[in-house]
Amino acid sequence: MAGNVTLSSSMRTNLLQLQSTQEQINKKQNILSTGNKVNTALDGPTAFFSAKGLNQRAGDLTSLKDAMGQSISTIQAADKGLTAIDSMVDQAKGLTTAAYAALGNDAASIATRKSLAAQFNTLRGQIDKLAGDSGYGGKNLIAGNGLSMDSTSASRAAVNTITGVDNARVTNVQSADTYSIRIKGDGSIEGKTDDISAAESAHGLTGLKLSGTMSSTSGSFSNVQIEVRGANGRSRDFIVSDGSESRTISYFDNSQTTSTALKTAATTGVAQVSTVNVGGTIEEGDIFTITVEGQ
Repeated sequence: MAGNVTLSSSMRTNLLQLQSTQEQINKKQNILSTGNKVNTALDGPTAFFSAKGLNQRAGDLTSLKDAMGQSISTIQAADKGLTAIDSMVDQAKGLTTAAYAALGNDAASIATRKSLAAQFNTLRGQIDKLAGDSGYGGKNLIAGNGLSMDSTSASRAAVNTITGVDNARVTNVQSADTYSIRIKGDGSIEGKTDDISAAESAHGLTGLKLSGTMSSTSGSFSNVQIEVRGANGRSRDFIVSDGSESRTISYFDNSQTTSTALKTAATTGVAQVSTVNVGGTIEEGDIFTITVEGQ
């Protein structure tokens, strides 16, 4: 059974005040639990978005601080490794000095140098291992893997300015740089001495050599296949195929040669003797006919 409760104006006022007080208490509890004076945009738009930007900035600074800590740890690991290596280098110097003092050819000096060399090699191996163990977080500032480099865009552009040269590349540092180039245009490029010397001076090159075959093509030749069938001295076929279409040119490759030589001249009672030499590719089925005085 439901009923109506009638409140006086004073009781309603007190109830509204209690509700307002409870809301304030909830806000204070939220502030105490989060540690933030402003938790939503409704609490203060200006302060809320300013605080949000500052929090993001603080997060970025924390990430940078962590990265700096990793870098510092890497440097500290390298420093400790260098300190230990420096001590080992001093030991190696001592071994070298001792070996220099035993330069005689007698058995004792030779045995001493051999022993010192073994100690030096052992010490060198320890230095290499120590350098390899002086890393932190996968980074090692002491032990490297050799030098490697790539040409800059400016250097490639400089090489590409040579007439007829396109798409120059170079990736070498341990020996003389080698440029790989592609010829553009109609393929006409000259390697005159003066031109090569000028190109070397202009682009800092040494030992520039230009060689190749000039060719001229037209149409699409992406799927063209060229095949030669047959053998020397036989009928040969030159076949050019492009997809399902093909063209065949047949010809005879006559690379065989014959020569005759007179060995004995014909005289009274003596027959003439001659030799016939057949050169080139001779295969089964080849027929050679020798005619003597029409016979």
